[in-house]
Formats: sequence, C-alpha cells, structure tokens
Amino acid sequence: MSIEPRLEALSEFLKTQRAKLHPHTVGLPAGARRRTPGLKVDY
Repeated sequence: MSIEPRLEALSEFLKTQRAKLHPHTVGLPAGARRRTPGLKVDY
C-alpha cells in the first residue's frame, strides 16, 4: 500500500472516531466553537 491511500485511510478513521466524541464525554464544557484559530495546518 502506498503512502497516499494509507494517509487517506488514517484520515477517514480519525474523522469517524472524532465525530463520535462530544465535549461533555471527555470533560470539556459544551460550547459553540470547538476549534482554536491558528492551530489547523493545511499541507
């Protein structure tokens, strides 16, 4: 398996796992904004 399909598979897996999480289940307060500006990296 080449790198590209592996990265896509990992990306999809992580997205589905993150979608299952909710702030209150991991001890975070519920809020409208969950992303901190400036931390996202685009390659």
